[in-house]
Amino acid sequence: MLDQAGRDTPVLSVRDLSISFPHRSGRRVRVVQGVSFDVMAGEIVGLVGESGSGKSITARAVLRLLPATAAVSGEVRLSGENVNGMSERRLRALRGSSVSMIFQDPMTSFDPVHRIGAQIGEAITVHHPQRRSALAERVASLLAQVGIAPSRTKAYPHELSGGMRQRAMTAMAVANGPALMIADEPTTALDVTVQDQVMQLMRELNESAGTAILLITHNIAVVASLCSRLVVLYAGRVMEDGPTEALLARPRHPYTWSLLRSVPRLDQPAERLMAITGQPPDPAAPPGGCMFQPRCPRAVARCAEQEPPLVAVAPGHHARCWRPMEEAA
Repeated sequence: MLDQAGRDTPVLSVRDLSISFPHRSGRRVRVVQGVSFDVMAGEIVGLVGESGSGKSITARAVLRLLPATAAVSGEVRLSGENVNGMSERRLRALRGSSVSMIFQDPMTSFDPVHRIGAQIGEAITVHHPQRRSALAERVASLLAQVGIAPSRTKAYPHELSGGMRQRAMTAMAVANGPALMIADEPTTALDVTVQDQVMQLMRELNESAGTAILLITHNIAVVASLCSRLVVLYAGRVMEDGPTEALLARPRHPYTWSLLRSVPRLDQPAERLMAITGQPPDPAAPPGGCMFQPRCPRAVARCAEQEPPLVAVAPGHHARCWRPMEEAA
């Protein structure tokens, strides 16, 4: 088990994480650069941003699940232990027990030739051996928690819908009561009712067991209702981070402001939605200066010349921008 030294101890600490891959040009392309954040014991932190912003690859780096071609620098610590310095044996002991992950594509996460119940049961017995009858009860209870009938334990992955596979993956992730759970788009392919069930399960796990959660999602409503802090990524960089309520009410980076303006809000139903113009940059040919400046409505000449640092704009609130926003979203 990971050491639990209290709520002031980071369960996950990421410092200056950078990740690069080889490119056909012969050089390496950096897809994550200088990412730093903490997840405290008992805290739910949201990692948000467009597709390709580096969210999933950052999460996979936490458990050393990147391909061998990835070059990783910086530091990742799980309750003080350096992940990059861990032996494979120690990592295997932690994965699925003290730290679990809900992957974005559950179809590729399950073994297609084994039944769902057997795979969830194996995830439990690897770390906590127990009698067959007790194991069967535990698996049935976990599936019931995520809205799947216990009779489906004998189903193969292909016999379940995409939403059911995602819920089964959630059941597997919470099976051993992890100290940290990484959830990569856990509500993908789920209808609204089941989304609520999964989010409620995470909330209960967090409140009852003190499980810390790193939640990767595009769903701003989920973030607003579940997360205490947010980290906003764009092109592999942290553009803004801070308390959820303050960040959503008064975003300071134009990218965060643009993200919020592109989704419907119940408190402003008549406001016209605004899409973010342009496309995220190609990591192999990044723009000069600020990575967001080609799409930014507030960009000035300096933005194309120098990349801004991540600085405090309010207590506990940081933004990477030469011209931080002042108005509310």
